[in-house]
Formats: sequence, structure tokens, C-alpha cells
Amino acid sequence: MYLLRNSLKTPTRSLAVRASGSPLQGSKRSFIKPSLARFNEVKEASKVGLQEPIAETKADATAAAPKKTPEPQQESVKEPVQEETTTAISDSNEIAFLRKINDESIQFMQEISQLSETRSNEIVSQIQQQQKEAKANDDKLNKLNVELEKFFEDYIGTSEKFTGNYGDAGAAGMGEQYNPYPYLKKSARNDPYTEQELYIRRVHHSKTSGALGSKTQDTYRPFADLAHPVNYKELTIEKLMASGAHLGHSTALFRASTQPYIYGEYRGIHIIDLEKTLSHLKRASKVIEGIAEKGGVILFLGTREGQQRAVESAARRCKGYYVSHKWIPGTITNSTEISKNWTRREVDLKDEATGRELTEHENSTNIKPDLIVFLNPTENRTALKEAADARVPTVGIIDTDSEPSLVTYPIPANDDSVRAINLICGVLGKAAQIGRERRIARVNEYIESLQHVSTKDTASA
Repeated sequence: MYLLRNSLKTPTRSLAVRASGSPLQGSKRSFIKPSLARFNEVKEASKVGLQEPIAETKADATAAAPKKTPEPQQESVKEPVQEETTTAISDSNEIAFLRKINDESIQFMQEISQLSETRSNEIVSQIQQQQKEAKANDDKLNKLNVELEKFFEDYIGTSEKFTGNYGDAGAAGMGEQYNPYPYLKKSARNDPYTEQELYIRRVHHSKTSGALGSKTQDTYRPFADLAHPVNYKELTIEKLMASGAHLGHSTALFRASTQPYIYGEYRGIHIIDLEKTLSHLKRASKVIEGIAEKGGVILFLGTREGQQRAVESAARRCKGYYVSHKWIPGTITNSTEISKNWTRREVDLKDEATGRELTEHENSTNIKPDLIVFLNPTENRTALKEAADARVPTVGIIDTDSEPSLVTYPIPANDDSVRAINLICGVLGKAAQIGRERRIARVNEYIESLQHVSTKDTASA
């Protein structure tokens, strides 16, 4: 405490200065009373012709109060201001400033003296008491955490869902099924939404109600080409182009016989004219529709990989036949030897089995299809030759590297695209189905008319 008191006396010694700026005499480190300093200051100020300084409180009040306008006085000759008067004014300001600092230092010393008189044991005891209170609060929080974890384990099954840190990688993987956004920083109930929360709300709105009132039109759906094929009357060039039917082969594989079906050239490949494709496809569809309506046998042939589903779907629609694997040579021209193991049966115009047993001559009769649809005629030249020898009409998809003269009804299109094959085969199968349904409707109408006539004859008799 001795060092503390001596250190507090040092700043006070520097405050006891004269008005002229020279320090007080005496080299001893002793405290000079404020009253003595004030007396010396007033005495020095009176020497230079100044009045006695006003109290600090009055000076402050005068400075804070608004200045009054001076009353007009009689004109008088003013004496010039001397240097002694200017020096006296500056010295008075310094004296007022030093007096204010001196009073503040006295107040500070009183507070330090009160603190020095307090025993150190009391200060230590107060600090220890504050530490005990903080530790007691921590114990209460720990106890509450233990109780909450026990509650979650008893009634919910696990406490890791609620006590885990969602910022960790392991906790994020564990909480995915409970929280789809484990790294989201949620705002308080009374605070505005954060940018992350606003983004999630926009995404949720677009998924739930963002598409209300909208309708998608004229969209190509390739998965519906076989399940729900388009009628040839409703087919457009846009759908053909969407399926890739306009893309031909390289210009190096060009055949001169396909020149009427080529629209142009683009980056080394030929572009097929889709107007010709659409017109030739409609013509072939009408041919298939007419043959199916008259009860003809239609055969779909597609031996390339990816064409099996297309030929099978088209054959089932019109109750026809299909070949999805290798074509057996002689199936048409030498069918008596190849078809020995085939089971034959008789059907009526409604494609229903009659149940009549066939004679030996009927079992040995050569059966040939009324129309063959080729999906890849370039790879089935043998089947094309047999159909030409047996005078069976054919329909084929002709690419820019194929020979259109080998097919009766060529359809210029891309035979390498699965989508184009499915679209064209679906349209042809749909046309055959329409012809078959029309035939069955006419047969049923004919049967009803016969029944109606027989009923009239019975009634008249």
C-alpha cells in the first residue's frame, strides 16, 4: 500500500505550477495542498491586473447560458490592447483548466483511499463468492441436460436425434431421415426468414403449387410410341423430327436411288425430307389398314437389336405375326418343308378359332402372308427376294444407304434410331388395328342383320 500511495502523489505534484509556467520550488516528493495552489494562482493573476477568478460552477453556468445582446453604449475612444492584457487572458484560461483537473484528481484520490482502506480478505471473499454462484449455475444446467436426455431415451427411444450436432458430417448423415436440410440455420419465431429458408420455401412452393393452371402441349413422349401410338391421320412432321427420323447416313454411303427423298446435307450427313416421309407413311398405313380390314395376314420383320418390342407390340394389335430373330431362308418359297412342325388352325373373320379339324390337303397347303413390314430391309435381303418371288407386297423403312426399289411401299426415314422405329412401327400397328376393328364391326353388324331377318321369318310363320 505504501507504493500505491506514493505513486498517487506523483501526478498531483505536476499540477502545482505557477501561472508563468515555472514549477514550484522544492525538490521534496511531498503533496501540496490544493488550497495553497489556488492561493498562488490567484496571487499571480492579480499581479498582471486581472480580477479575482470566478468559481468553477459559476463559470460553467455562464458558458452554458445563452449570451445576451449588449445594450448600446455611447461611443468612446477605445484604447489599444496591450501585450500584457493578452498574456493575462491566456493565463486565466490555463488557470481555470488546471483548477478543474485538480478537483477531479482530489475526487479520484478519495476513491483510491477508500479502496486502500478495504481489507484484501474482503475482496478475495467477494471474488470467491461470485465464482461459487457461477459454478452453481453450471451444475444446474448440467443437471437439466441429464434430465432431458433421460426423458428422450424413455419416451422417444434415443436422445441423439436432439442432442447431436447437425454441423458434423456423421450427425448430418444420421439426421437425413428426420431433417432433409441438416445444415440449415433456422431463425427464431419472431425473426424474419433467412436467405436459406426463403430459398427452401420457393422450392417447396414450385413443387406443390407452382404448376397449377399450366398445361404442357405438343410435347414428344417417346415412351408412348408403342403403348399409345398415334393415328396416321394425326401424325405431324414435328413428331417425326423429334424422334430423329430426318437423320440419314454419311454422304459417302449415298445411293443415287434415294435422291428424291433427300432434303439436303448438314455436316457430312444427308437430311431426309420429312414431307416425303409423312406422305409415304400415310400411304403405307392406308395399305395396311385395307389389308387388315379384309382379313389378310400381316407379318412384321425386325431382326436388329432393339426392334423386338416394336414388332411384337404391332403384331399383337392386329393379331398378326412377327419375326424378331434371324430370318430362316425358304420360309415363304419352301414353306412345305419348314412348316411341317407348325400347328395350323382355322379362324373366322372375327379371328376366333372355329374348332374344325383340317384335312390333309389343308395341312399341306402353302401359306404365305399378305403383307410383310420390314424395319431393316438392308439386313434382310433374303426375305426381300423371297417376297418378290412369291409376289408378296412389302413395306420397308428406307435409309439413305438402302435401295428403295426392293420394297413395294418405301418409307424414307432413319432406320438406326430406336425412337423413329418405334414411332413408325406404332403408327403402322395402329392402322392395322383400326382395319381389324372395322372388319369385326362389319361382321357383327352382318350377324345381327341375319338374326333380325330370322326373327322376322319366325314371327311371320
